[in-house]
Amino acid sequence: MQDSDAACEALRALRKVDYSALSVAHKLRLLRTLADGLLSLETVHTLLTDNFDRQRDLLKTRAQADAATRKEINALSAQPLSDKTHVHHTSSGTDEKLAEAAPPPWSEYVSDDEADAKAQLTEREHFDATRATRAQATERLLCAISARDEAELEEAVEHAAKEGHAGKLDDGRPWLTDELRTAHKLLHDMQSQKLRDKQMAQLKRRDTKAFDAYRLSVGRHPVREEPIGIDSRGRKYWAFVHDPLRLWVQAPEGAESWTWAFYDTAASVQAVLDSLDGRLEGEAAFKKTLRELLPTLTKEMAAEEVTNTEEGWMGEGHEYIDRRVLRFFDGAGSSTGKITRWLPADEETGDPALFHVVHDADGDQEDLEQEEATQAIADYDDQQERGGGVEAAAALEQPKYANMYEKKASRVVVGNLGLAGARSELLELEDSITNRLRAAGSRWDSDELDRDTWLLSCRHSESLVELAQLLVGLEGNVRVLQSAPDVHERKPWRTEGHPFIGKPSRRFFHAYGASDGLIVGWLPAEGVDPPLWHMVHGDDADEEDLDEQEATFALHNFAENRAEPTTAELEYAATFAAAAAEEADEEAAGLDDDGDERLAPTDRLVPRGGSATKSSAPRAGSSRRLWSSKECRERWLSTLQQPSSAAALSLAIAAFRQHCAAFGALPADIKAGKVRRDEMQFQLSSWVHAKAFADTGKGKGKKKK
Repeated sequence: MQDSDAACEALRALRKVDYSALSVAHKLRLLRTLADGLLSLETVHTLLTDNFDRQRDLLKTRAQADAATRKEINALSAQPLSDKTHVHHTSSGTDEKLAEAAPPPWSEYVSDDEADAKAQLTEREHFDATRATRAQATERLLCAISARDEAELEEAVEHAAKEGHAGKLDDGRPWLTDELRTAHKLLHDMQSQKLRDKQMAQLKRRDTKAFDAYRLSVGRHPVREEPIGIDSRGRKYWAFVHDPLRLWVQAPEGAESWTWAFYDTAASVQAVLDSLDGRLEGEAAFKKTLRELLPTLTKEMAAEEVTNTEEGWMGEGHEYIDRRVLRFFDGAGSSTGKITRWLPADEETGDPALFHVVHDADGDQEDLEQEEATQAIADYDDQQERGGGVEAAAALEQPKYANMYEKKASRVVVGNLGLAGARSELLELEDSITNRLRAAGSRWDSDELDRDTWLLSCRHSESLVELAQLLVGLEGNVRVLQSAPDVHERKPWRTEGHPFIGKPSRRFFHAYGASDGLIVGWLPAEGVDPPLWHMVHGDDADEEDLDEQEATFALHNFAENRAEPTTAELEYAATFAAAAAEEADEEAAGLDDDGDERLAPTDRLVPRGGSATKSSAPRAGSSRRLWSSKECRERWLSTLQQPSSAAALSLAIAAFRQHCAAFGALPADIKAGKVRRDEMQFQLSSWVHAKAFADTGKGKGKKKK
C-alpha cells in the first residue's frame, strides 16, 4: 500500500511539473513502478525463464570444459622432465642416447701382447697430450651448467663430446664422463621444461578464450546481475559483460563521499587483487573469482593510468599537488595517500574543485572536494607534528579484529590466557576423562583418593607449581590403567662392528635421480625388529634408514657406478610400497563411524560385558601405552617440576591430552571426524624428541625416505 501511495504521489507531481524538475525520489519511484510493471508481463517472465535455463546449460558446459582443462594441466604437470632412456637431439642433427657406462680407468690399458701394449701406449700418450683441451672442455661444461643457458649448454656438450668426454668400451657400450652426462640431462630437462611451458601457455590461452566466450554467451541471456565479490570494507565489485573496460565499485551503505566508482586500468585491477586477503572468509571467494576474471578484464584495458587532460584534470597549478593526506573511514580504519592531480572549479555549472587521491596501501583512488582535501592534509600534518607518525594513527584506528576462522565457542579470549587459562584447561581435561576412568574401574573418584579435594585445590590454585603437581597426580591415575610395560626410545647408532660402516653408497629417488652418501651407523636386530643401517647423503646432508636389502642395493649401486636402479631393486621397492599401502588400508578399515579406532577386546580401556564397578585396583588395564616412550614421560615430568610459565604448563597439558586421546581415556570428538592411526601417531611423534619440552639436548636429523 505504501508503495502504491508513493507511486501515485510521484504521478501527481509529474502532472504539475516537467519530468526534469521532478525530485530524485519521485524519479526513482516512477522508474521502479515501470520496472515492476515490465517484470510482471508474461512475455518478460517467459524470456527470463528461458534465459535462466540457457544460463544453467552454459554453466554446465563451462564446468565440464573447465574440468577437462584442469585435467590436461594436471596431466602435463605430472609428466616427469627426465627419462632415463631419453634420446637427446643435438644441434648437428644426430641423436644421442645417454650412455650408461662410466669412462674406463687407464689401468685397463695394460696388455701382455707387445703390439697391443704399444698401440695402447700410443693412445695413452694421445690422451695425455689432449689433457689440456679436455680440461678446457670440462670447465666450459661446468660454466654452461651453472649459467643454465640452453644455447651455451648445447655448444658445450658438442665440444666436450669431441674432446674426450665420450667414447666406447671394448664391448661396444658408449660411455660419458660425469660432467657430460650431467650436462646432457640438464639440457634435456631445459628443453622439456620449455616445451611444457609452451603447452601450458596454450592451454591457458585456450581456457581464457573459452571463458570469454562463456561470459559473452551469458551476457546475451541476462537474468540478473550479481556482484563478483565484497571486500572487507563492505564495498561491492561489479564486472558488467557489456562494459568490459571497467571494474565497478559500489560504496557500502551509509558512505557519504561517493556511491559508485570504477577501475579502468590493468594496473589498478591488479592492485585490487593484490590487496585482497585470501585468508579472510569473505575475501577468499572474491579473490578466486577476480583472479579468474583478471585476463578477461585487463585484456583491453590500458596498462597504466593516463591522465585525460581533455576532461580538465591537471597535474600542476595548485599547492595541494603531491601533498600527503590522511583519511579516516568508519569501520575501516585510516589510510594515507597522495594528491596526484586536481580539477578546477567550473563557475558555469557550479561544480566545486576536486582533488584526486591515490591511497598507499591498496592503490584505491578517490576524488575529494577542497574542504575534504584541506582536512585530510591537516590531519596528516597534525599527526606528523605529534611525533607518533601516521602509522601510529593508522594502528590506533584499525577495526577490531575478530577471529572468524574459529567458531565463537572455540575462540581464544582473555580468560584462556595466563594462569587462569591453564587452570580452566586442566579442569576441563579432568572432567573429560573422569567418566572413562570411572568406567574402567579407576579409584580416581573414590573416597580414598578424594577427587573433591583435587578439584577444590585446582579451582583455588594461584600457583603454577601447584597446578603442575595436580596435573602429575591426574596423569598417575590414568597411567595405572596401563598394563603394558614402557618402551625405550631407539638406541644410539653403532659406528663399528659391521662391514657396511663407512662404505660409500648410492640411492635413487623418483624425480630426483641418484644421490651418493655414506653408511655411518647401524642397529643390530632386536626381537622382531630387523637390523637397520643409517645413511647420510653427501649432496644435501639428508639422512635415511635402510634395511639390509636396501643397504646392499645401495652399496652395489655405488661400487658398480650404476646410473639407475636394477630391476631387482625396483621390484623390491614396489613390494615394499604395496605392503605399506595394504597396511594403510587395514588401518583405515579399523576406524568406526565416529572416528574411533576399532580396538581388539584386550585393547579396550573399558571391558566388554558387565558394568565396571569401583575397586582397589584397575579392573581392565589397556595393552596400549599412555606415553610413546619412557624417556618422553620423563621429559614431560621434568618440565612440571618447576614450570617456567603458564605457556609451558599449557603445553604440558596439551601433550597429556593428546596422549590420553590415543590411549582411550578421552571420549571421541564427534565433530572432529575420522582420525587415522597414522595421523594420530604423527601428532604423538611431535613429543618424542629431546627438545619437545624445552630440553636442550641434540635431536636427530630428518629422514629422506
